[in-house]
Amino acid sequence: RRATRTSTVVGTPLDDKPALRLKFSQYEPDGRFLGLPSLTLNNLTQDRTLTHEALSYRIFRDLGVPAARSGYVHLAINDDDYGLYANVEPINGNFLERWFDDDDGPLYEAGIGHDVVPEDVELFEHDEGDDDRAALTELAAWATDPARDVFFDPASPLDREEFFAMVVGEIVTGQWDGYHKPNNYYLYRDPSTLRWAFIPSGLDQTWERPVAPFAHDSQLLDRCVAEPACLAAFADHARATAAALRRPAAVPARRRHHRRAALELSRLRRTAQSGARDRRRRGPGAHRAAPRARHRRQPHVVAARRVRRGGVRLRARRRGGRVDRRRPAPPARRRPRRVPRRHRHQPCVLVVRRGRRAL
Repeated sequence: RRATRTSTVVGTPLDDKPALRLKFSQYEPDGRFLGLPSLTLNNLTQDRTLTHEALSYRIFRDLGVPAARSGYVHLAINDDDYGLYANVEPINGNFLERWFDDDDGPLYEAGIGHDVVPEDVELFEHDEGDDDRAALTELAAWATDPARDVFFDPASPLDREEFFAMVVGEIVTGQWDGYHKPNNYYLYRDPSTLRWAFIPSGLDQTWERPVAPFAHDSQLLDRCVAEPACLAAFADHARATAAALRRPAAVPARRRHHRRAALELSRLRRTAQSGARDRRRRGPGAHRAAPRARHRRQPHVVAARRVRRGGVRLRARRRGGRVDRRRPAPPARRRPRRVPRRHRHQPCVLVVRRGRRAL
């Protein structure tokens, strides 16, 4: 879509390509655009391929991790063209309502170096729901207390499977600036399950460098690597995820349909290209003599058609100032008549039939 917006600060010059957030409810509380109260436009200055975020968010969503939707926007402000932007869905109440059964829980955003430890609890930025620092402090206590099994205890406030899927997604996409650092992630506590879920963000620097599974500076990953049971469970989850990504069943049905349509279109294009190459190789007019599908295994039919079309006379055609004389098509060989199965072991019947045909 092509959007035209004016700057909220009159007279303030903009950069060459600034990152923007359009808030449609700034002056009207019920202001919406396509049902959204705001849009986040990333300038893609750190992504030369312009595809990092679109691919990475899609992989996270396919893994079952709550992740934003993304698209593209061609932006113009006051008739000034700012080029292509990534339109990334904001992590807000609408996002929580789409992913979780209960969207009234607290949502926190982590900054650079903010980890799930007691000393960083007050550094998290509160975005949605009630500011329940006590619940966040409880998660930090579970993550740092060796006497508590934060990964396998049924009373643990951590959603283990979702956490493993998020870590695998960071490894697959090369998200070195995510929780491995730690940086660029959200924490949400679902009131229906009383468990915390990790939400990735800031995926503009993915696909640039590999992320080693054990190269990290985060509390939960350090503890998982130090515990053999957690490490084995994470390895099993990673293997299952890798196998599922290779199977078409891991892709939703609608996406599988698009993939089949794309493969069929690619096959048709290859067939058309190969046909064009054959026609150029055989010369002009050769495509009209191409055999039908049901005649490809019957050379005598193809030869007979060529004789009927070209005749036995020589054809002359002026090409480039000279006469090109072509030989006539070879005569079609007569195919022997097929003998019925019931007469194959009766020579007398064959002799009689041949005699009648000769007479």
